[in-house]
Amino acid sequence: MSRFAAVLQHQPGLAPRVTHAVAAGTRSAEDLATVLAPLAETEAELRAARYRRDAIGDRWDGALTTLKLGVRMGERKVAPGLYAALFARLARRRPKQRKARSKPAAN
Repeated sequence: MSRFAAVLQHQPGLAPRVTHAVAAGTRSAEDLATVLAPLAETEAELRAARYRRDAIGDRWDGALTTLKLGVRMGERKVAPGLYAALFARLARRRPKQRKARSKPAAN
């Protein structure tokens, strides 16, 4: 915006409305740059947090897989039904059906 504003300000014969619009646009661009500057730091923190989350998630998935394999091995020899008791999906409750409202009779 600043290059565009500089070019316009050096144009001879511009209407005052255009000059005021250029000045307002320049101020708005400067205000926006001021507001956006702290966001770069926040975005960097967000990227780092996501990286940590993903790293923990990978370790968690590996540990869970190992646990499941161990339970399957133990289930065969020691505790039948253990895997189903620990890792079976629970049935979801179905929401109650709403009663249909009857439409009022038109007069």
